[in-house]
Amino acid sequence: FFPHEPRLHIQCSGEVRARLDVARIHLMLKNLVGNALRYAPEGPVELTLVGRDGQVNFRVRDYGPGIPAEQRAHIGEPFYRSDASRTRETGGTGLGLYLARQLARAHGGELVLEDTGGAGALFAVTIPAA
Repeated sequence: FFPHEPRLHIQCSGEVRARLDVARIHLMLKNLVGNALRYAPEGPVELTLVGRDGQVNFRVRDYGPGIPAEQRAHIGEPFYRSDASRTRETGGTGLGLYLARQLARAHGGELVLEDTGGAGALFAVTIPAA
């Protein structure tokens, strides 16, 4: 997905072997990367895949405006938009992160929004490899 997006930087490391539903992981990553590209239109977006210690870790990092602390608890709720005023501008229904979280959980994992210590957002998904 996003084969011609020059801002998307992908890095893989470690032993990455897992039993995953490829179509669902593809949808999860498409939602996460798509959001990052949409909300950080100027900077790079990093997709990192790391396999180690019996887990597969996916991380999607952008350098956009970030998500205010008071809204972080609502990320992943169905139909939640962190800034409803941007609905017309950026499109979407508020289901992308909800679906990504559900797909991570369906694989026995979890999706979390990590603190970046600055601008941007970092979504991390950890899934058991076996």
